[in-house]
Amino acid sequence: MSSQSPFPTLDRQELQLTTEQRLQLAFERGQAKGRAEGEKLGQQAARQQLTAEMEAQCQQQTALRVAELAQQYQQQLDQLVQGLRQQLSLQQQALSEQLFCSLEGVAQLVIDTELQLQPERYLAAIQQVLESLKGRDLISAIQVSVADGEWLQTQNISQIDGVAVRVDDSLPKGQVQFDGAHQLHQLSFRQRLDEVLAQIKPVLSANAN
Repeated sequence: MSSQSPFPTLDRQELQLTTEQRLQLAFERGQAKGRAEGEKLGQQAARQQLTAEMEAQCQQQTALRVAELAQQYQQQLDQLVQGLRQQLSLQQQALSEQLFCSLEGVAQLVIDTELQLQPERYLAAIQQVLESLKGRDLISAIQVSVADGEWLQTQNISQIDGVAVRVDDSLPKGQVQFDGAHQLHQLSFRQRLDEVLAQIKPVLSANAN
């Protein structure tokens, strides 16, 4: 059994070379081997660097794309939320208007019903106005609507606190005019209702917004 020698072997041609030639040949072989290994290491390092650069570029592009998509989705979400808010605001405003109209109708119905069930309050309101005008203006006549005049006739009332009552067919029900020496005064249950509703409407609108 032969074993591999620990010493380098030489072929016959190399045995014929001089020592200087052998050194030169060994140098050239070592140089070629080193150059091959250097090229191999260089190629490996270049591949690693190229791979790292490609990975970094890919990560950067991915991050940019993710940021763009996130911005697009955020814009779409903001537009959706804004649209929902506007739609909700319009619905709330419409609901506020409906509520105000309903409140106005109910209030007018309550006033009309109250005056029909307790018409003496209508008479009491006229008396209060006459009392408040004493010393301020001399009232010569009280003008009422046809419907109110008919009720006063059923009560055999032709004057109130000494002031004559007259019927004016141009006046709506619940409105009274006082002919004064200086000016014309009015009592309107509808006007009072409008004044109250005018204070309520801004509150409803503010709640809707």
